[in-house]
Amino acid sequence: MSLGKTLLMTVVPPIARFVLVVLGLTWRIEVRGYGYFAAAKKTGRPIVGGGMHGRLFILTWVLSRPQYGRWRILRSPSSDGEFIDRVGGGPPLRFLTAVGSSGRDGARGFIQLVRSIRSEPEIGVGFLVDGGKRGPRGRVKPGVVQLAKKCNAWLIPASASGAPGLVARSWDRFQVPGPFAKVAVTFGRPRLVCGDDEAVRQRFEDDLAAITTACDRRVKLRDKTPVRA
Repeated sequence: MSLGKTLLMTVVPPIARFVLVVLGLTWRIEVRGYGYFAAAKKTGRPIVGGGMHGRLFILTWVLSRPQYGRWRILRSPSSDGEFIDRVGGGPPLRFLTAVGSSGRDGARGFIQLVRSIRSEPEIGVGFLVDGGKRGPRGRVKPGVVQLAKKCNAWLIPASASGAPGLVARSWDRFQVPGPFAKVAVTFGRPRLVCGDDEAVRQRFEDDLAAITTACDRRVKLRDKTPVRA
């Protein structure tokens, strides 16, 4: 690793984590569907949650709150994945990670997650479901369904939106709500994976699009390219 990249990975993640915590403490958060999450958690069955890349900033803060328990996320083996690891792994966020992706080292990451679920079923597993660096946005990859099926886990979509704030022009329309922004969070209906995997994947994709659209409407987000339910 070059000196510049070493400095970047050492200095920037604590700053990014500090910004997230400071902003998160000011947000006016309204959560819907928490009853779905709580009911699934109460069964003792593992939980596999899936959200979109563009909502990662908000969901990282929300899911770090004590009532949601601990989470392990699948991160890519790239420098972007390492950055996410260093931001989310520090206090007070305390996320755990497994290394893999839908492409490179995907099988290794899948195996790590299966083992972690079987050894620590109380720790939730989180996926960014819509591809790596290219998307397409909102298109759910099959890995999240395969993992939930393999581990007999609940599959739960989660989404969020915040305004006013920044919406990047990147493929994922990455959101960073500003100070005191209104933030809408929604958990979708839990599902157990049975029957045709592709049919479950499509239902999950539809559910995720629907709750994302609903979150955008609740905060009156003005996005020229919204996710369509």
